[in-house]
Amino acid sequence: MMKGMTLTLLTLICCSSVCAQEAPASTASGSYETNLSRVYGAIRTAKMIGELCTERFPDQARANSDSYAAWQDRHLPFMEEIEAAMSSFALKSADGDPQKHARFISGVEAIFSHMGDAMRAEMEASMPEEIARRCELYPKYLELDRMDLEKHHAKEMIIVRRGPDN
Repeated sequence: MMKGMTLTLLTLICCSSVCAQEAPASTASGSYETNLSRVYGAIRTAKMIGELCTERFPDQARANSDSYAAWQDRHLPFMEEIEAAMSSFALKSADGDPQKHARFISGVEAIFSHMGDAMRAEMEASMPEEIARRCELYPKYLELDRMDLEKHHAKEMIIVRRGPDN
């Protein structure tokens, strides 16, 4: 059971996160795993974009770091709620087995590592001016209404807050 759940969750995280910048509105599917993955992926993607921009444009490191820290501070209770939900889901999926839990977490991290590699490759293949412009706008991106992820993903959060067994 854990292997299937892990694969489903990881696939959903990856797919949801890749589209995080483009998603126009929140759409809940009814599945706890899908909705949790969508929200968790959006949080992780926001950080990953800043890290990739900083990697590519080191002179933007301070602005990116400060902007991310301010965004994180504004949304810290929500981010902690999602982190706790992911941790709980990972433990439940592992049936309490510490080794299965570690593999689950490792699998999630591997997905984000692969996603970062794919985003990095996409950046390298893009027009340098376009990437520079997008990365320069990263601090403003974190201020957009859609980056209030608790509000943007309100439908998903109804399902997540009900828990995995409801």
